[in-house]
Amino acid sequence: MLKDEEEEYTRRQKEGLPKRHAHLMGPRQWDYNNELADLCGIPRIPSNVSLLYDLCHQRRTFNLMVYKRDEFFLSNQGNFYKSDD
Repeated sequence: MLKDEEEEYTRRQKEGLPKRHAHLMGPRQWDYNNELADLCGIPRIPSNVSLLYDLCHQRRTFNLMVYKRDEFFLSNQGNFYKSDD
């Protein structure tokens, strides 16, 4: 386990991630979540959840003052859409 941790830290350094940001997951979180789910033998997080999370993160980045008022709904087909309010 410690070896895996060291390898991951080294990989992040090679990617140019500053030491102070080595703990941040960013888009890596989805592969990590999938790996954990597979190891535990449980279903993976549905892709629409990760897509919605990424969209909300992007909206927060560019619309800081209004993103909290966004409302999203999940359709019966598993797609999400934003309320037009």
